[in-house]
Amino acid sequence: MSEHPSRSRGLDDQSSSAPGDADDTSGSGPTDRCRFRIGVPAIATSVRETRRDVGRWLVEAGPDLDRSGVDDVLLAISEVVTNAVEHAYADGLGPVIVEVELSGASCAVEVRAHGRWREPRAVDDTRGRGLLIADTLSRGTLRIDRQATGTTVRFAVPVARDQRPGTGAGSRATS
Repeated sequence: MSEHPSRSRGLDDQSSSAPGDADDTSGSGPTDRCRFRIGVPAIATSVRETRRDVGRWLVEAGPDLDRSGVDDVLLAISEVVTNAVEHAYADGLGPVIVEVELSGASCAVEVRAHGRWREPRAVDDTRGRGLLIADTLSRGTLRIDRQATGTTVRFAVPVARDQRPGTGAGSRATS
């Protein structure tokens, strides 16, 4: 996998790991908290890369997570990161930071961009539903905080734990 120079990744288990300790998956229990952070450039390929990296992390951190819950988290993240890529930076340059926290049956997500969100370039009836999709998947928890220093989108997606052997997210590869 090629690394972009401004990319940063890390896993942080509340109890014992430091940021960047990607080998620690002790936060996979139902009451443990486990965190993942990735910084990517605001370019179109970052959406796919973020989805892939968060998906892999979710499978490692919560191999017993229900597959549909993981898919909901990944779709919501993809939609919000796409918005940041398309709207956050007028010159198209800047970072998008994604932080994910898995705690019990919830996956809290924060997506930050430090640019000033710009309006869509053209009206298009086939687009513009990303935040609505993310809000629906997060059961209405999506919040947008617009400040002079940037925009932060926060939401939490429910993720059930699958108790049947071989049926959790860890029993299949993510793309």
